[in-house]
Amino acid sequence: MSKVGVLGIDFGTTNTNAVWVDRKGQLHLVPVSEKSYCMPSVVWYRSRDKYVVGATARQQIVDDPSHTVWGIKRFIGRRYKSNFVQRNRDRLSCELCELESGGCGVRIHSHVIPATEVVFHTIQRILELANVAAGVEFTECVLTA
Repeated sequence: MSKVGVLGIDFGTTNTNAVWVDRKGQLHLVPVSEKSYCMPSVVWYRSRDKYVVGATARQQIVDDPSHTVWGIKRFIGRRYKSNFVQRNRDRLSCELCELESGGCGVRIHSHVIPATEVVFHTIQRILELANVAAGVEFTECVLTA
C-alpha cells in the first residue's frame, strides 16, 4: 500500500463516489460538496474541450440536452451496431454515434467524443476531489463499475 493508502472509486451509471483507506485502516469518504458524497455521472460540454462534471452538469440536461452526456456507462465496451445499442441509443439526450473502431461515441459540438473519454472526465474529476480531500495525490486506485 502507498503512503497515502488506496483510493476506491465506484463509477456508477447515475452517480460516482470514492473512498480511501489510510495507513491506519480508517475509511474516508470523498466529499463532493458540503452536503454530498455522490457526484452525478454527468458531463456537460460547453465546447469540444471545455466541460463540467457533476451536479452543475446534471442541471444542463434540461437547458442544453444535446451537449449533456449521462448514462454513457451502458454503452462502454459495446459495438454501436449491437442490438442493445440500437434499442437504447435514443434514451440519451445527445447523439450517440459509431466510432471508426465500431464502438460508441457521442457527437458534441460537431466532434465525436469516444464514450471512454466521457467516462474518463468523470473519473478524473472524482480523483481530483479525492486528492484535495486527502491532501496528497493518489497513485493507486481500485475502480468498480
